[in-house]
Amino acid sequence: MLFGYLHSLSPSTTPTINIHLHSHPTTYYHYRVITHVGHHSPTSATRQNSSLKFKVTRHEAELIQPAKLTPNESLQLSDLDSVNSLRAQLSLIHFYKNRDNIDPYLSSLGPSKVIKDAIAKALVSYYPLAGRIRETGEGKLVVECTGEGVLFVDACVDVTLETLRKWRLERGFILHFLVLEELVYDGPGSSGIVHYPLFIIQVTRLKCGGFILALKFIHIMIDGSGLVQFLNAVAEFAHGTDFPSISPVWNRHLIITPNSTQFSHSFDHIESFFFGPTEMSKLRHSVPQLHVGATNFELITAHIWRSRAMALYKV
Repeated sequence: MLFGYLHSLSPSTTPTINIHLHSHPTTYYHYRVITHVGHHSPTSATRQNSSLKFKVTRHEAELIQPAKLTPNESLQLSDLDSVNSLRAQLSLIHFYKNRDNIDPYLSSLGPSKVIKDAIAKALVSYYPLAGRIRETGEGKLVVECTGEGVLFVDACVDVTLETLRKWRLERGFILHFLVLEELVYDGPGSSGIVHYPLFIIQVTRLKCGGFILALKFIHIMIDGSGLVQFLNAVAEFAHGTDFPSISPVWNRHLIITPNSTQFSHSFDHIESFFFGPTEMSKLRHSVPQLHVGATNFELITAHIWRSRAMALYKV
């Protein structure tokens, strides 16, 4: 994973993209689809048997490059990311309401323009996403930070968000596959990961003034939590900020497998500690403010860190 983040993906972390036409929009619902490289999604066959009238008009796809000059370097992925079975593509779709009731077709500054500009600014910090993946002779994957850009598609459809909501209630989960082909751009070569844009964005404007933000990305480049951090940066730039509140760190040397796996223990004595239900209950009651919501792993980690800090202070 080139870019991950140590927080879980939850509804509370879903970014809000604030633009002039959509004051404080909210995500209507979102879902994700995983497609392994070389496999085709079943959307075409499903859509042919559907009576739903859902046809998106797309403008020509274009590349969004970083707004400023970025480093030209090679970043190595981990050995795990080079495993063929893990080279999957993910699609994530967000639906946004229009709370101002302004028709984006009548405005010169619609959601696509704002999002495009915000992505270009965010790519300055997240510049590896604008690069390309190359495979070495040993079968390892390397990200070439070329700054070529991510793929962006502006689209529109003569459907309202309320209509989509009704379809979803009537058709259930099958609606996801009926509209996926229209909302997620799948251009020539996009089923692979080598020498192709690593991130694809499609903004589909709706008849009601809302819009749909569809993302397609390679999982070895970015995980769910890392994606939230990137989208939060995009949202912050859409709000008009000059810098993202959280900047990514590209310390690749921390995940590279060493040439030698031999190691030596520097301690004479190793002791194991068992944390069963009784121990965990005592640990939870020692921090009432975290009694609900914290996982066992978080509690144990926090306790170890606190004990270490106290030991260092005593020294």
